[in-house]
Amino acid sequence: MGKHSDTGYVTFSEVPWFRRSTVNMIAAVIGLVIPPFLWLVCFLLFTGHVYLPNKDESGKLKTWGQGSKWIVLIVAGLQIARWLRDQHFAM
Repeated sequence: MGKHSDTGYVTFSEVPWFRRSTVNMIAAVIGLVIPPFLWLVCFLLFTGHVYLPNKDESGKLKTWGQGSKWIVLIVAGLQIARWLRDQHFAM
C-alpha cells in the first residue's frame, strides 16, 4: 500500500465512501467468507483507486499499491477456481 494519488482529491472526506481503504478492507475480509464482497473490491481496484487517509510528502492522498491489487486478484481467482471446481463435481 502507499502509491501516490494522481486525482483531484485533496482531503479524505472528498473520497467517495466506496473508494475508501477502510470500507474496502472490511469488504475484503468479509469476502473471505462471502466471495462476492471480495469480487466487488477486485472490481473497484481495477476501475480506479482505493484511497488511504494519509498523504504523501507532496500532500496527495496515498492509494493502494500494485501489491494490494495482486493479492486481491489472486485470492478472488482462487475463490472462483474453487467455485468452478465445486460446480463441476456437483454434477
